[in-house]
Amino acid sequence: MKICNSCKTAIQSCLDTQTFAAAHLYNDEKPMAIHIHDCYEIYFSISGGKQFLIDNRFYDFSPGDIFFINQYESHYLSQIDSVTHERIVLSIYPDYLKKCSSPQTDLNYCFSCRDTAAS
Repeated sequence: MKICNSCKTAIQSCLDTQTFAAAHLYNDEKPMAIHIHDCYEIYFSISGGKQFLIDNRFYDFSPGDIFFINQYESHYLSQIDSVTHERIVLSIYPDYLKKCSSPQTDLNYCFSCRDTAAS
C-alpha cells in the first residue's frame, strides 16, 4: 500500500479504489478547512495538535488519541500547536468495510454509533 502525503490524495485514492488509503502527515501540510467526504476517516495523532471540531462538537486531543469520523460528518482541526503536528489519517470506503464485516463483527459500528452526551 502506498502512503499518501496529503489527505486529499488519500481520500481520492480511497474513492477511486473503493477500498482504503493512508496518509502520514506533518505540520508542513496545511490542515484542510472544515469539510466532509464520502468515506470514513480514522485520525491518529502522533504529536502536536490541540482541538478537533466534529459535527459542531469540540474535542481536545493529545498525542496517542484516535478519532473515528463517519462519512458526511463535518470536521476540521480547530487548534494546532506550533510544534510539529504529526498524524496518520486512514480513509476507508464504507462498502469495503461492510464487505469485511461478518454477522458477528460489524466493522461500521465504530463510525455510526457515537456517544451524544455533552462533553
